[in-house]
Amino acid sequence: MRPTRRFVRSGTFVAVGALAATGIVATPSAYADITPDAGYPVVMSIKATPQDTDDSGSIDSGDRIAYVVTVSNNGRRALTDVDVQLDRNLHGADCAVTTIAPDESTTCEPELTDYIVSSDARAGQVTVNATLSATADGDQVAATASTTTPITSHVRLAAELSGDTVSDVRPGVLDANKNGLADAGDHAYYRLDLDNDGDYDFSRITISNPKLIDTGVNHLCSYGGADHEENELANGIRAGGWARCLTRPSYTITAADEASGAMANTATVRATVPGRPDVVEKAGMSVTLDRTLDGAMTLTDKTTTRDVDGDGTIGEGDEITFRFNARNVGRRTFTGVRVGADYVSGFTCVKRTLKPGQVTGCTARPYVIQWGDADLGGMTIFARGYGDAGTAGTAWATQWASVTIARPGQ
Repeated sequence: MRPTRRFVRSGTFVAVGALAATGIVATPSAYADITPDAGYPVVMSIKATPQDTDDSGSIDSGDRIAYVVTVSNNGRRALTDVDVQLDRNLHGADCAVTTIAPDESTTCEPELTDYIVSSDARAGQVTVNATLSATADGDQVAATASTTTPITSHVRLAAELSGDTVSDVRPGVLDANKNGLADAGDHAYYRLDLDNDGDYDFSRITISNPKLIDTGVNHLCSYGGADHEENELANGIRAGGWARCLTRPSYTITAADEASGAMANTATVRATVPGRPDVVEKAGMSVTLDRTLDGAMTLTDKTTTRDVDGDGTIGEGDEITFRFNARNVGRRTFTGVRVGADYVSGFTCVKRTLKPGQVTGCTARPYVIQWGDADLGGMTIFARGYGDAGTAGTAWATQWASVTIARPGQ
């Protein structure tokens, strides 16, 4: 029976006949069955092509690496049954041919690309090994090759603040006062989504949000089905994991929020990474509010005069009665409706409460025209009207009123 001959060298298969040139001495017992001029020089190499699949500008977790293995037969006998296997679960590579003639080569590509994971990024590199098996006239031929690709690691925290699904008039706003508006007195609910998109586990997460927390509203967080924790995740979030935090109880929108026209809120999230600096991320959102008190009241001048001395003119000694109609043109009921002005006083209003669309008259005590008023030829006052709208604040309106007065001697 013909003896089996097996020649293996990592990376390159070297002919025994060439050993003397390398300084390696073959003993007769080890190579007794080898014909020196038969030679099986095999050159095997791997080319790695990293693919920046997320366009991040670096090769990192989530990206892929494609490999091409080149096998060259530098010997004088054909290589048959060529088979190339790769580790990292890439398995077999499809070779263009499975028989390689002398002085010919072939390429082999695995069907799968190598997927980079967080552990690769933390290691800083990916090394893949390829193994060749073939035969040459029944003799076994084997070779190995490897290649290493540098990988970039990241610490990443993504935070997004949005309105919770408990809402109706605006994202995250529940119409508590049932007026169809997002305004003072309504309830705001927030949702904070956290994602660990990096390669390192977070050992702890803390949340700061003075606008909410200082008013007794907390972020109740859960991760992986764990119980809710207030404004933190004591056990952190592992790499690739996520958490969700919901505000409970609700935040009550204030008159100041409404007056500004929007409710802005920012949450600051701090993540602890063992052995590395903390990661801080801010997440904010703004909800447009209905400024229900802007232009919600109007004042209309209804001033009258009385010719006390009956001389046919309005002059010194006659009376002016300043009167204004206050109208509620908003969507809230006003209480404590009142009017004030310079120079005159004692305004009284027929109604102190105005529902939307209602009007009332507010009249000052009659003003007796003085010589100075007549000398100026007229009198002008500036009036202000007010109406209280509960937690929404105070509605107001202004109006001028002018009266022409006959000058002395006219």
